[in-house]
Amino acid sequence: MHALQTNDVPKYSVDELAFTMPQSGHSFRMTYIGMLHGCDLPDDLSATEDALLLLTALLAHSLYLQKSFEAPFAIQTPPHCSPYRPLCLETEYSYRQATINAALNIWEARFGNSMSQDVLALFHFTRLQLLVPQISDLSSFAEQQLDRHVAPTIHDVPPEAVKLAWSVLADVEDCPTIHGKKLAVWLPVVLYFSALVVWRADSGEGKSDGPGGLHPGFWTRGGYAIVRADEVGLGQSPGVLDTMSRDTSQAFAGVIEWAADQPWSSGKVGLLGISYYAGNTIEGSLDDDTLNKNCHDQTVENVQSSFLDDDYYSSRDYDMADIEVPLLSVGNWGGILLHLRGNVEGYVNAGSKVKYLRFITGRHDLPFYTPECVELQKNFLDAFLKGDDPKGWSRGEQPLVEYKVRVGDVGFNDAAAEAVYPTRSAPAWPLPNTQYTKFYLTSSHELTSSHDDAITSQGTASFEALGDLKHSQLVSFTSKPFDSEVEFTGHIVTHLNVSVTAHENATSTPSDMDLFVTLRHLDSTGKEIHYTGTVGDPVPITKGWLRCSLRAVDTSYPRHKPWLPYRTYRSTDQLPVKPGEVYEVDVELWPTNVVVLPGEKLVFEVSSGDTQGAGLFEHTHPKDRSAERFAGVNHVHFGNGRENWVMMPVIPAPGK
Repeated sequence: MHALQTNDVPKYSVDELAFTMPQSGHSFRMTYIGMLHGCDLPDDLSATEDALLLLTALLAHSLYLQKSFEAPFAIQTPPHCSPYRPLCLETEYSYRQATINAALNIWEARFGNSMSQDVLALFHFTRLQLLVPQISDLSSFAEQQLDRHVAPTIHDVPPEAVKLAWSVLADVEDCPTIHGKKLAVWLPVVLYFSALVVWRADSGEGKSDGPGGLHPGFWTRGGYAIVRADEVGLGQSPGVLDTMSRDTSQAFAGVIEWAADQPWSSGKVGLLGISYYAGNTIEGSLDDDTLNKNCHDQTVENVQSSFLDDDYYSSRDYDMADIEVPLLSVGNWGGILLHLRGNVEGYVNAGSKVKYLRFITGRHDLPFYTPECVELQKNFLDAFLKGDDPKGWSRGEQPLVEYKVRVGDVGFNDAAAEAVYPTRSAPAWPLPNTQYTKFYLTSSHELTSSHDDAITSQGTASFEALGDLKHSQLVSFTSKPFDSEVEFTGHIVTHLNVSVTAHENATSTPSDMDLFVTLRHLDSTGKEIHYTGTVGDPVPITKGWLRCSLRAVDTSYPRHKPWLPYRTYRSTDQLPVKPGEVYEVDVELWPTNVVVLPGEKLVFEVSSGDTQGAGLFEHTHPKDRSAERFAGVNHVHFGNGRENWVMMPVIPAPGK
């Protein structure tokens, strides 16, 4: 312990020790050498004093080894060491490191289940020191870091070391506290250095604690305390995992109230993150059987629950108007199957008096960590949690809406290329000067602004039901080349006249129809322009979906708009779908932005299943889309006074 604290070499080598072990009476030297050579320990060796002696010897051996070779900060132990490899310094060090590691395995197999938490803390620390040989340097490194002088010899801590450090801290926390009991002499030392390992792992620039998480070092240096809690049923939190349930939300509220009430807290709590990740299950202490037993399978429950008045969904429902805290919602134009709609709906319907909406491009995860977005996050939180507001967020001096303008073909999944997209601002959403303009579908598969062409169009456009990504079933409608530059930003809705018929000689009759609609962008050569999707995949401008039996629209609801039909999706909203009968339906497409340049075209696509751009988010569950219910031929009808159109949000050029 003294050698660790002083960053010095132990005063003796383990090889120099010769005495009998305190409880068993075995020769320490013979027992220890045998353990290093892979021999089993004597059967009668079980006492804590003997176990502690062997463990302390292994730690001293590791310290002596490190000082003898002055090894780099973190050397990964090879899976095996060949005796025929030339023994250069690095090879010799790795060989001896592996020998000690194997001896620790023998120690754990004999004593791991019978030792107290303080001894186990020392065991995990010995493994940690073996993996991070220059652990003693962390103390001086911390002092230099606080003085803004970074020691160049300190490298990143490997993930395995962080897990071991947390194991040490967990063991220390669980050590019994009995009045009159002396504290194990090693506990303060192993606690200190293990905490430094965790701190060092969090202090590396560009590091985070996992997908959707925060970089604690960045925020703590900025005067924040970071709280990260395992969700109920995950990690080290017992209970039943039931994602997004009322119980989970109440537990989350409890964490917020707890944080606000701590002595180190100002009482102001902010929430920051992306999406919904539960990666902490990897590092938790609950075993797999417990996790699986206490887990609601969201995928299964989604299949079992189809309507918002089902218990599964109704128990998760809430009124967005109840949200009153300052809010910053950042949507991604490419997230057309994940979060984009929620970003917009949450912003529009939240009851917050101070709220902002931003739209970015790129992958789902990476923009969160860019300097631009991190600065945005910090400025917003500083304003409302610390009262530090030079940007005027709390005074309404920032644009309420700010968005990237997708103009030109810069490729996809290329953040540097997308950086050329300009940024525009607006005082509200939808943009106040939006001109909702109808583009009509014709039976000749045109997408036109001419109403006359639409009303003279006759016939049907037909396609097979139950298409999928591998076997797309669709009809498409293409515009003429645009004469001038046009920006579209906002909500899109399409109005269609559709029917379904059974196949000839079919044994079953279809009773429903699924509509998948997509808006695509072609350059002047006819090549499709793709944008960056959720996982960096190529996606079209936007998409939308509707199940025909749920076509009912609640026009009396305050949230219903001509450009955004409102549906309640209750079981009582179901309407019949009879073969051969034509139904008028309004299908919402997710909000979007695109600029169409002169010579470029738009393509509107109607299909019966997923098409290019669906990526990870396919609709293929056999129970949800059964052949008995959907198999047949779908039709879009023209003529006899029927109009099919897509209403687009045109943004006039400045000054027009």
